[in-house]
Amino acid sequence: MFEWLKKPSSKDRKERGARLKKEIKRLGLTQMKVAKDLEMSLSGLTYLLCGKSRITPTLAYALEFKYGISSDWILSGRGMRTPVLNTSRLIVDLQEKSKEQEFALRQLEDRTQNLEEELGVELSNRYREFGGK
Repeated sequence: MFEWLKKPSSKDRKERGARLKKEIKRLGLTQMKVAKDLEMSLSGLTYLLCGKSRITPTLAYALEFKYGISSDWILSGRGMRTPVLNTSRLIVDLQEKSKEQEFALRQLEDRTQNLEEELGVELSNRYREFGGK
């Protein structure tokens, strides 16, 4: 069930690296960009792609989060290449939208308050012009 947690053989490491290399190419990314995004050296990424180093579950999750590549597919070769629903990305997107909406709402409230104050001053001035107290 969780065989991908076991230390991968040399063959498994090469297959994982080949799958990742294929996805990098499919997504139109450069290896330099991926290495930078993952905060690793280019040689470190090269070792992963050729199977000299292993792609850990943690790294696979980072790839799923960053690029939408299924961690299960990278680690085991099973399932879909892209997750059915990238929940991590969805949560971040919703949080960003929530912050944007909160900011827009605050701006709207501030502008409304300013308009109410301006309108109130204008109405009271007009009232005074027509003999009001």
